[in-house]
Formats: sequence, structure tokens, C-alpha cells
Amino acid sequence: MGNSLSGEEIRVSRDRAASRNENRPVSRNENRPGKPAYQAKTVSGQRRDSLSQQITRRVILLSLTALLGLLTAMSLGLTTSVERVKRKLDRAGAQVARNVDLALLDIKSDLVATSASLAVSNNRDQIIRTMLQRNPEFFAIWLTAPDGTILEYHHQDARIHPLTRYENLEINSHKGVQLSPIQFAEDSPYVYLSTDVRGATQEPLGTLTVRVDLMALWILTGHIRPSEAGYVYLTDEDGQIIAVAERRSQKPNVYLKDIVGRSPLEMSRSGFNGYRGLIGRIVVGSVQRLEVVPWFVVVEQPAGEFATALLLVTILWLLVLLAVLGVVFDILAFTKRRIVFSLSMLQETVRRLGQGEWDSPVAIANRDELGELAQLLQQMSHQLQESFVQLEASNSQMRQLNAAYERFVPNQFLRFLEKDSIIDVELGDAVEKEMSILFADIRNFTTFSEQMTPADNFKFLNAYLFRMEPAITQNGGFIDKYIGDEIMALFSGSADDAVQAGVSMLKRLAAYNQYRCQRERTPISIGIGINTGHLMLGTVGGKRHMDGTVVSDTVNLASRLERLTRLYRVSLLISHQTFLKLSHRSEYGIRLIDRVIVKGKSEQVSVFEVFDADPPELYKGKQKTKTRFEQALLCYYMGDLAEAIQLFAQCLSLNPQDSVAQIYLERCRDEL
Repeated sequence: MGNSLSGEEIRVSRDRAASRNENRPVSRNENRPGKPAYQAKTVSGQRRDSLSQQITRRVILLSLTALLGLLTAMSLGLTTSVERVKRKLDRAGAQVARNVDLALLDIKSDLVATSASLAVSNNRDQIIRTMLQRNPEFFAIWLTAPDGTILEYHHQDARIHPLTRYENLEINSHKGVQLSPIQFAEDSPYVYLSTDVRGATQEPLGTLTVRVDLMALWILTGHIRPSEAGYVYLTDEDGQIIAVAERRSQKPNVYLKDIVGRSPLEMSRSGFNGYRGLIGRIVVGSVQRLEVVPWFVVVEQPAGEFATALLLVTILWLLVLLAVLGVVFDILAFTKRRIVFSLSMLQETVRRLGQGEWDSPVAIANRDELGELAQLLQQMSHQLQESFVQLEASNSQMRQLNAAYERFVPNQFLRFLEKDSIIDVELGDAVEKEMSILFADIRNFTTFSEQMTPADNFKFLNAYLFRMEPAITQNGGFIDKYIGDEIMALFSGSADDAVQAGVSMLKRLAAYNQYRCQRERTPISIGIGINTGHLMLGTVGGKRHMDGTVVSDTVNLASRLERLTRLYRVSLLISHQTFLKLSHRSEYGIRLIDRVIVKGKSEQVSVFEVFDADPPELYKGKQKTKTRFEQALLCYYMGDLAEAIQLFAQCLSLNPQDSVAQIYLERCRDEL
């Protein structure tokens, strides 16, 4: 392409301009080309307002708009600051509530599991001692016969006297576990939990009861502080304070409503609260309700911690407002003196250029910026002729390029980073999110791929990935990257989305294997690991190359779960974090199969198998033996290998294809 347009291109451009003019309303002054634009009259015959008057009105309007905008920005800034404090308190309260819920669930699960062990074991003394040792928050544990006789009694404090099951224990029931009202002993709150011990035919053998020290439980779970001066405490459903760092507030019959004037239920419904807190100072508070028991976690932060910052921001905004108003009125005075006439001439020139008259002269002789602008406008009219054709070609290429970029960088990734386009992404952009991570890997792919040529390997991988991708995207996820034959996918919605995607992938794989068998090709198997938690999503790399990725222990655990599927010869494993986040657990076939220690961490992570995609016969067998398998697993972890061997053998007799039961049976025999 040369420096000027061809005759045909100029003709087409002028035809387009003429077409636009035909659709535009015609005013009187267009029939009088010799009349300057600034002397034109309106259709009604009256002389229109001078540009100076119009600018004056618009500057006043601009000033009012700027004032309104700044006031709005101030309000939004203050609202955002308050909302940030609220989210911080809500996060702290939710984390403490989750910790307490998990601790209570562990206690109840341990109580139910121990009662099951007591029903089948004669070594009751050792079982109860072991339970007391692994639960430091227990004051005492005792086993009573149906008639109230104490069969076994162990405690950590000689001052405690046991109670029978008839003394106010059956108050609140949760899956077979009874919870007593909150009680106090020397300003120390505690609660009783009990469950029935039943034999194989469900005949009552006795009652297992534990006394839980709520302060010990609170020390283990409620150590989170929302800020340097903030604090957290626990109340029951009536608002009685039952666990708090300030011992003076932890006495019987100390109710939150008597202190702040509202019950915790009322505070939880109102969201963000301001009142005089436990420490006697004005605080902001947030209340979270527990899921397991009707208790509340209250988080309070002194208002003075963020009030000073809000005041400084308000003063800064007012100073900015005064500065903006001063600049606006200065511009108004200058505009009246130097710009009005020249702009009128430029307006006429631009109007002609809009009609396609590219050779219209600009009659401005000013030796200032407006004069230079007139010359540049003349040059621009010639350059625009060349640019129109190039612009259309560039737009077409840009649309194709954007479509291609989306295949390498998912739109979801850009939305999480709050970027409109990939060109806005910079190295180091990152955001923290709670997501579910899915890893899927083809088993024995190296051996499998050695039997194919490189070209066949690519065809096979593309055929496999082509079938797996819809299972992820249709369940609200997106693929972060392909690592050879391995898929790494992210789900920002509920944990159910990730689990449903994993089940869908396995079902699609079964259909794909049928297709391969029909063509006498070897079927393939995959392992899937899913974990849920907080992670950092962002960009990493160097100056010339970067990539999007996610980093956290959550990702590492998901990858480890995928590797564990090979050990247990199962298809889909999830962590207890994912299990607890499921909204519809009863709709899945799930069973606990292991407890592992994460590398670099001290706590154990429970591992669950999801077997919804198993063959029908294997699925029915696992459902039928689920309770017996979990009892056997509990015996294994408690060291009762003989009982575990018997139960695992029963599982295999009912479901011979259960690879996990077979593995544990061999482990028990090796360790016995």
C-alpha cells in the first residue's frame, strides 16, 4: 500500500459520507455556506446562545457534577472501608465457627465410633483410656449399664464425679449423640455428650458419656483474632457467654443481651453491628451461627482502629474537592478569552470533514496550540483517508486474534484477575480465592505411549482431552493447564461442581473405552483427585514469557490425592475439605478410606472415595458394605487388627472386587 488512497477507495469513502448526510436532518444554515457557524440561527429564527454562555453553563454543571461525583466517591470509599472491615470480621467468625464445628464433629464421630468398638470388644478399659488420651478437651469418660450402673470410669481430674444418663443429657440430639445444656464448675463451662452402645441386634448394652471442657475446646479452635485489639467469644443459643479470653465475662448466667442489648440471633440477622462491647468500648461486631450445635461465634473489633483512617480519608476528599472547583473556574475564565472563536472555526472545518470534504481549508492564523491544531487537523484529514481501509483490516485481524487468545487463556482466569483483556495482564497479578482443584491423570501413560508413534500419541491425547473438557466446562469449571496427559481444572463455585465434573469424566471415559474396544484398542483408566481450599491465582514467569497458574498447599494436596488413586486402585478421591463443602452429600456414593499427613504439615487429612461412576455391581457392593468397611477402618486405626481383619474379610466376601478392602486386609495381616 502506498502513501495515498486509490481513486476507487476515495470514491467509496465519499459515497459513504454522502449516504450519512442523506440521513441527517438539514438546518437552515447548511443552505448558506458563506455564513460562519458561530453566526448561524436556529430553526425558529432566534439567535442561539453564544458559545461563551454555553461554556459557562456547562462549567457550572461540570462543577456540580464533579461535586456530586466526589461526594459519591467519598460515600463509596467510606462504604468500601466499612465493608472491608465487615468482610474481615465475617471471615474471622466463619473460620472460628468452622473450627468449632469440625472439633464438635470430630468429638461426635469419635463418640459414635468408640461406642461401636465397645459393642464388639471386651477390652473396654483400653478403648476408653485411648479415647481420653487423644481428646485433651475431655474431663472424664464413663460407661454406664442400662440400669445406670457405672461399668467404666476414667477422668483427668479427681474432683469430677460421674453422672448417669438420666441427668439432663437428652436435650439436643444430633445423629444419635445427646448434648446436655451448658453447665459451669468454678466459672469453667462444660457440656456432656452421650450416645447409646448397642449390640449386633440393636439391644442396649449401655451409655457412653463424655464431659467436654469448653474452655479447652475454645483454646484449640478459637485462637483467631480479627485485629490487634479484636477478640472472639462463644455463646449458646440463649446468648449466655460460654467461652471467652476475658475470664470475668465467663461466669454462669452472663448473657450477651444484658451487656449489648441484643441477642446473638438478632445480631446475626442484622449483619454488621455497632455497640458497646464486652471491653466497655464502642466496637463493631459480627455473629456467625454454628452448624453442628445452636451456638454462636461473636467477633468484635474496637471502632477506633479504623475510625481515624476514615476521618483522614474524608478530609483528603474535601481538599481534593476544593482543588477541583478552583481548577474548573480558572479554566472557565481562560476559555472565554482565548478559545471560543477559534473553536467555532474548527467546528465548521470538522463539520465539512464529517461530510467527506477532505480538502476543506482551516482559516486560523493563531500562533499558539490552536493554530498548530488547525495545521494538524489539515494533515489528519489526509491521513484519515489512508487509515479507514487499514483500520477495517486491523479490526478483522484483532477479532480473530482475541478469539485465538481465549483458547490459551480462559475468560474465567481474566475475570478472577479483574482484567478486561489479556493485554491488561501483567507479571505478578494475583488474587486469593477459595476454589476446588481437580487433577486427572492417565494411568501407565508412559508404558502406553511407548507403543505408539509420536503422531499417534498426539491423536490419542487430543481424542481423550476432547471428551474430558465438556465434563469440566459444563459443571462450572475451566481447565487451567494440560501437563502432558494430566488435566488441572479449577472450580470457583460449589464443591459439588468439582465432584460432579469428576463423576462425569469417569462416565465419559467408560463410553470412550467402549468405543476403543470396538476398534480393538486397549482401554484406558484415569485417577482423579479433588481438594477445596484457599489458593493464589495469578501470573508467574519472566520478562519475556509468563504463564497463569495457581499456588498453595490446596493444589499440592489435590495432586497427591490423584496419586493415591493408583495406590488404592480407585478412580476418584476427595479430601475432607471438599467433603465438608458438599451441599448434597447424601446424593453421592462416598466412603472414608484413609487419613494421610500432608507433606510439611502436622495435621492429618481424611481421604474419601467417591464411587458413583463405578460399574453397577461394584457400586452396589460398596454401598452394601459401606458401614462395615468404615467400622473395619476404625478398628485398624485403633490397633484392633484382629477385629479389622474379620470385618475386611466380610466386606470382601460380599464385594470381592473391593480393592481398598483387599489392601487393608493385607496390611492388617502384615502388621499382625
